[in-house]
Amino acid sequence: MHSFRKIFVLTFILALTLAATVGACAETTNLPGEATDSGEPDERTDASHSSPRLDASNGDSRSTEMIDASKDGGVEADAADALADSGDGGTGPKDCGAPPGLVFTDIEGPFCPFQANNVFDHCAVGEHCCEYATESALPSTCNAGATACAPAISTGFDWRCDETNDCPANQVCCFDSPITPDPSCSGHYRAPASAAQTACRPGACLASETRTCGSQADCPVGTKCTGMRFRGKHFGFCKP
Repeated sequence: MHSFRKIFVLTFILALTLAATVGACAETTNLPGEATDSGEPDERTDASHSSPRLDASNGDSRSTEMIDASKDGGVEADAADALADSGDGGTGPKDCGAPPGLVFTDIEGPFCPFQANNVFDHCAVGEHCCEYATESALPSTCNAGATACAPAISTGFDWRCDETNDCPANQVCCFDSPITPDPSCSGHYRAPASAAQTACRPGACLASETRTCGSQADCPVGTKCTGMRFRGKHFGFCKP
């Protein structure tokens, strides 16, 4: 009888010890990404929660300053949306980061984003970039100077030049609309949604146009070459 009691007691003690050990393991084991007892995230990662780095340049190391992930960025509609979402009731500008820089090129034609196969690159000298709106589902194309864009360009933009170097001698590059400060983003600028093209003009731009630039040398006295973002790329304009 005494031997049976000893076996029962030992079995009971062993069971309690095993239960305590299992409980301790359960408390100290965390799933990937969960907080530990110290409140710090577990250093292990779960592939299902990781996000790849997005890069609009698609490997074009020469043109990172001229690329923006938003194909229709910089038009007035986007500025209005940003103003509504600024979190201050639409009463003032918000910090949208540093304004785009300038990109000077002397051997290439206009920069052409969103081409087929995710190519972001310059057109050849003498070509123009037909950049179609997102809803057209058409990739941008570099067309010969005399070859018109497809009809869908009516809702896109025809980049015939970015700066003076893209134009014949004694001509300047002109954006077909006025460029104004973006009220929703301090230090940034915008163009109307109706803007349709840049073009080379002899000597000077029309009164309704804005002169573009790749460096200060492109701008008349009294203006400053200033970077802006429009339809997925960066370029410069001569700011009064």
